[in-house]
Amino acid sequence: MYRSSELVNQADDARIHGSFQNALQLAYEALPIAFRELYADCFPSSNYPVSWDNAFEESDDPVLAATNCIKELDFSTCVEEFIVPATQRIIAALNIVGNTLRSMSLFRRAIYCFDQIIALCGKIEPASSLIVTGNASCAKQSLEYLESLLQDKNKIGVNAFIEAGKVCSNKASLLFDLGQYEQSLVLHDRHLRLTLQHIYPDDKQQTIARNNIGKTMVALCKSSGDRCLLDATIEFIEESLAKLNSLCSVDFSFFERSRGIAQGHLGECILLRALNERENKMFLELVDRALKEFDEMVKITSGETGLKKDPGGLGIALSGKSRALLFLGRDKVDMAIECGQNSYKENISCGARFRSGLSGVALAEAYLVQSNFEFAERELRNVAETFDKLLRELPDDHQRVSIFEQMSKAYILLQYALFQQNKVEESVVWAEQSRAVSLKQLLGDCNVMPKLRPISFNDEFSQILDTAVETQSILLVYTYVELSQSVLIWLIPPLKGNPIFAASTPFDLEMINDMENEMDKELNFRGSRGSNSCNDGDEDLNRIESCRRCLTKLSDALLKPAWQYIQDCNCRNLVMFPQGLLHNIPFAALPVPNQSPNRYLIEEGYTILFGFSIIIFWHLNTSSRSNKNILQMPPDYAVVVGHPYVHEGLLEDFPPLINMKRECERVAYHLNSSPLMDTYATKKAVLNDVKNASIIHFATHGSLKIKFLREPPPFVPGALLVSWNPEECEGSFEQGRDPFGKEPPGKMLEESLYLLDLYLQDSYDESDAVVDSYESQHFIFATELAANIHKDCALVVLGACNCGGGLVATEGVIGFTRELCASGVQLVLASPRKVVDEVTAKLMDIFYLELKNGVHVTKCLNRAMCHFTSSHPALWCSFILTGVDLQVKEKNRFSVLRS
Repeated sequence: MYRSSELVNQADDARIHGSFQNALQLAYEALPIAFRELYADCFPSSNYPVSWDNAFEESDDPVLAATNCIKELDFSTCVEEFIVPATQRIIAALNIVGNTLRSMSLFRRAIYCFDQIIALCGKIEPASSLIVTGNASCAKQSLEYLESLLQDKNKIGVNAFIEAGKVCSNKASLLFDLGQYEQSLVLHDRHLRLTLQHIYPDDKQQTIARNNIGKTMVALCKSSGDRCLLDATIEFIEESLAKLNSLCSVDFSFFERSRGIAQGHLGECILLRALNERENKMFLELVDRALKEFDEMVKITSGETGLKKDPGGLGIALSGKSRALLFLGRDKVDMAIECGQNSYKENISCGARFRSGLSGVALAEAYLVQSNFEFAERELRNVAETFDKLLRELPDDHQRVSIFEQMSKAYILLQYALFQQNKVEESVVWAEQSRAVSLKQLLGDCNVMPKLRPISFNDEFSQILDTAVETQSILLVYTYVELSQSVLIWLIPPLKGNPIFAASTPFDLEMINDMENEMDKELNFRGSRGSNSCNDGDEDLNRIESCRRCLTKLSDALLKPAWQYIQDCNCRNLVMFPQGLLHNIPFAALPVPNQSPNRYLIEEGYTILFGFSIIIFWHLNTSSRSNKNILQMPPDYAVVVGHPYVHEGLLEDFPPLINMKRECERVAYHLNSSPLMDTYATKKAVLNDVKNASIIHFATHGSLKIKFLREPPPFVPGALLVSWNPEECEGSFEQGRDPFGKEPPGKMLEESLYLLDLYLQDSYDESDAVVDSYESQHFIFATELAANIHKDCALVVLGACNCGGGLVATEGVIGFTRELCASGVQLVLASPRKVVDEVTAKLMDIFYLELKNGVHVTKCLNRAMCHFTSSHPALWCSFILTGVDLQVKEKNRFSVLRS
């Protein structure tokens, strides 16, 4: 056996048993040896490069030294039969380094390590590189290519599929740790498919792939709440366990450990099912079954069945057991705390910072159930400190958003623990620190606002108070706490010296679902921007009253506790900072509490503005005053886009509408601009024109679920329909194919998206589509618009369905609005729901007419909405403003000062 392989095997054994530092040391030692072995095998007549020796000797980071060696590798003159086995030894060493760094939560360094593996795979064979990087459109072609080469063992090697699968698995595991579950599932599934393609069965790799798929599906079940997916996941894991039971006699150590992992995944699933049956007699039976699964995992990972102890696995098992015990009542809390403490110790012992943080959260939750708020606070502060360090190490916005979603429970429970001890000031500071965590860093990186530096608690609290006073706004902060099924409310008054109001109120998330159902019923009845327009004279009073009852319940929960204090502030400017699913609440349509008959908030003159976080809101207000963000109304240059020409293949989903054209013409008239409509509203023309515009208005179709056929970097929801122009595409219909032909675009993904379809089929609407490079010319995506827009753009209006929505996370809503504001746009008007064609056209006409009269943008929207309050709320309440309120002065110019 090669010396590098011996070291890699030792390193892998150390990593599996939690000795991460030892694993790194052994893998680092293997890297230069593996490069020497490669040169000796592949270039026997050449001398080993001195620069490679120097690189490893002089560098503190062996991976960086390996990077330089990989760049210089040239296999054009080597002995071909040794290429694959020699490079596989380097890949194996880098895999150990990457996986160990991932286990230690050193994500940035792990990503860099896996990227070097991909670069090396690209040196061996382009086809394997395509699979490794996860290019879905090329995956099938690459697999066929590898199959054709598989028989030529000297060129590609019999282990090609296995090695490609291992890299897929490693990168997928990293994506999982970052919370990017869909992408992780695709790569794990590809790993399984690659192992099945191998000419010799590899039960170990298949087992690893199946366990990873199970773990990822469990995470998707937790994030989506999809019961059908949960049932399918349980079935999949039980099938995996059946296979493992039959394999334990082959290699007891490996397959018994794998069985323990699968038992833990099954326990998580059953615990999720128990939560869905909380009001059912089956609840306690399901919790008991989940406990049995976790107990079995504890036996295996603790070494009771004859295996060497696995601290990391034991920590996971004990954490799951702790959470299950909490559901059995207060008499089991002491046992839950003991399990939580032991889980924390096991994870700390093996250096798993992220997992130790999650164990700390489970322990704190047990303390909270016990009403031991002081102990819970102490534990959660330690966890938050650990998580903050991890977040600072991540260079990418999408990675920070994804991983913070896994961390968010710690910050929410800390707010709750402080709230229960009447530490109102500290709780509101932590509420602020848990909002737009990644966006704060992104805005600083993009120079939209100053980079934030750590400040003291007192300074941050003072800044929160000053924000309300300086903007003359009532700031309302909401956090939903799942543990207590309540909402924490903070009201920061605009009057200097007045105390913060704080309250906790019971809240059932079903109230939001009921409201959404009522809205959907009306929109389905009326038709949306993508269907029939509405007739104002056909209102059904029963549907209106049913919706108002749902909205009144939300008002009683969210406004009533603070209503007297709101009135005492003598201020009508409300800025909302909701969290999670509370973003879905249409605050403009909430009835005023304690009033009969109930009038909507906007009818009482209250303006509604949404903010990402209080600190961001303060910086954007203050920085805008010092900049030259002043725009004439009508502006010097505005872009109005709408009524695009639609290819016949998309007409069924995106029909042209008369009112859309009317809206474009009216808005262009108010802005003294010429609209881009019909065949002129192409992607190229729009992206070129928005580069200089201070106001941009879209009157078109929108979707959150249009995706590229290829797998881009983490996807930001949001696409606007523009005119189809085949001349702007790569190729033409004659040269290639009609992209909107009878065969659906999604069919090309069948070979690469397998289990993911199970998740997507329930979460996507019927109108969702997957598009390739041809179809993408018919849409402007959120990231594309944000990249081309002028950094001093004042106002963007998205008069389209759903474009104010997106992925609802603890960070905020990830979609068009966030992307635009991150690029420097001061204010975005968009709807998170479907909108009705005729009403939208009328509302926008009135909105821009009001803008001409020199008032705040929020007041303009208020007045426009008030024209429709006798109608069903679904027809008018969907449009929301996010960002900084703008004012039209007497000279028809914008500023950010509020009266």
